[in-house]
Amino acid sequence: MTARYKDYTPAGSTTKVESFPVAYVAKDSGIITAEGTTDAKGFGSIIAYADNDAKITLKDKVTAVDEWAANDDATKPYLYKNVGGYANDGSKVTFKKDVTIRGMGGFSNGTGSMIEFEGTNNKIYSAKDGGLIAQDNGKINFGGGEIETKKRNANDDYSGVVPFLADTGSNINFKGNTKLTIYDGILMPGTKNDYADEDSSDPANATATNGKKYTGMSNVSVDVEGTGVILKVTKGGTKADNKWIGIGGLIAGVKMICI
Repeated sequence: MTARYKDYTPAGSTTKVESFPVAYVAKDSGIITAEGTTDAKGFGSIIAYADNDAKITLKDKVTAVDEWAANDDATKPYLYKNVGGYANDGSKVTFKKDVTIRGMGGFSNGTGSMIEFEGTNNKIYSAKDGGLIAQDNGKINFGGGEIETKKRNANDDYSGVVPFLADTGSNINFKGNTKLTIYDGILMPGTKNDYADEDSSDPANATATNGKKYTGMSNVSVDVEGTGVILKVTKGGTKADNKWIGIGGLIAGVKMICI
C-alpha cells in the first residue's frame, strides 16, 4: 500500500478533515482473510479496520514503518501514526504472524472487540498516541515481542503518554515475553489493583484476572531509558514524586512493582 495520510482541514477551521489510507476494511459482519504479507509504505496508515461484528485475519507478516516518508521537519509530525489493527463494536482483528508498526499496534473498542497478536516477535514503536489501547470493554492479546515508547517529535508533550492503556472493563493481556523500553511518558497507568501477573487467556486464571486491566504482567520486562519517564502516578502523587531522573535501565521486571 503506497497511499499516505492527508489533512484536508481548511485554514482556521476547528473541525478536522482527514484521510487515512486503509489496507483492509470489513463491516457489518463482513469477513476478510489476507493470505500474503502486507506492507504499508506511506504514513498514517491503518492496516486492518473491522467494524460491527466483522472479522479480519492476516495470515502473514505486517509492516507499517513510514518507509517511503520523508524525514524533514515538515513531515516529522505525521510519522509514527500508523495503526496495525482497529477493532470496533464487537469485531475481531487477528495477526497470525509478527507485525512491525511505527505507531499504535492495536486499538480495540467496544464489548466483544478483540485484537489478537499471535506472533511472538512483534515490534511496536509507539509515539504520542500509545502502543496498545483498549476501551469500552475491548480486549487485546499480545503474543510477545517489543514495545518502544519514545518522543518522536521534539514539539510533542509526553507528560501523559503511556505505552499501553485500558479503561474499566477493558483488558490488555501479555501472553508472551514482551520487552518494554520507555524513554518518555508514564510507564504504569492506574493502581496496582489494575494489574495481574497471570495470563487472562488461560481459563485457569479467570479468578485472578477478573476485572483487571493489564494481565500477563509476569511476561513483561522493562528498560527505562533517559530522563523523561514517570514510573507510576498514584493518587495524591505528583510527576516530581514519581519521575526517574537517572540514566539507563531501572527495573528488571514489572512483576516487582505489581506485588
